[in-house]
Amino acid sequence: PISSAPKPRRRLPATRWLARAEPLRRMVTPKRPAGARDEQDLARMSLLEHLEELRKRLFYSAIGLAVAMGVCGFFVDEIFDLLERPLQGRKLAVFGVQDAFLMYFKVAALAGLFLAAPFILYQLWCFVAPGLYRKERRWAALFVVSGSVLFLAGGAFAYFIISPFAIEFLLDVGKRFEAVI
Repeated sequence: PISSAPKPRRRLPATRWLARAEPLRRMVTPKRPAGARDEQDLARMSLLEHLEELRKRLFYSAIGLAVAMGVCGFFVDEIFDLLERPLQGRKLAVFGVQDAFLMYFKVAALAGLFLAAPFILYQLWCFVAPGLYRKERRWAALFVVSGSVLFLAGGAFAYFIISPFAIEFLLDVGKRFEAVI
């Protein structure tokens, strides 16, 4: 008699099935280069350790900014003369007793930020780098270097190209008004 029921498939023991699947797994899984790291290989830090590291990097950045502002405050007259050059001999007017002091402080702060920007970017790099893979670190290092160069190039472009046109425009707009000292 012929049975219409399908013949049950014979199941392989798990060890034999895994042995058959191993060559297929090797074909599908890409080979990793020597020295590559897994997610498990990355340094593990708790939330509090991350916050402590962030606090440390922010503290170093603030100290670097304060030192740069101090240095720029010492040379604020020279920096101010450099910034006044595009005015072509014209003098700035102050309208309050504290305006001159605040202008010197703002110039020192802005120049200090400009001077400390590479150090602050380095501190950001020190915070982020431990969590990156080697390939990501190379790209990030390229970003840090190109970011610093482009930051300095942007500052030079603003000073040498944009500033003379902007000052001329602003002086033309305000020439019908009288400066009161």
